[in-house]
Amino acid sequence: MRIFTVFFILLLILIGFFSEEILNIWIGEDTIQVEKYTIAIFVLFVSLMILNFNVTTFANGFNLLKEQIFGYTLIAVFRIPLMIFLNQFNNHWSNLILATSILMIVYLYFQSKKIQKNILHK
Repeated sequence: MRIFTVFFILLLILIGFFSEEILNIWIGEDTIQVEKYTIAIFVLFVSLMILNFNVTTFANGFNLLKEQIFGYTLIAVFRIPLMIFLNQFNNHWSNLILATSILMIVYLYFQSKKIQKNILHK
């Protein structure tokens, strides 16, 4: 499963690098302009979501639903204040996705540690 995760994240990064060319072929030359900042934020977000799907699968297998509910609740509570803080440096709509990604990194770290703890004790 780890090989597939790495493969899809690398594929996503590759698509991110060539997104402008892909959009030009798909929609046409100069019809839509997407900022590199926005592309990078979404590549980060989708990569984290791919990792989250894997971590969630293991967490569900170990019956760690309370930890998931707690983690997702914290993400929901702190997302808007973090976005407001990020807007002080860069007033951009994709800061909401960036704030979610930052909080998802924290959640994935602690959830992975909890899963490792369960693996070692079983």
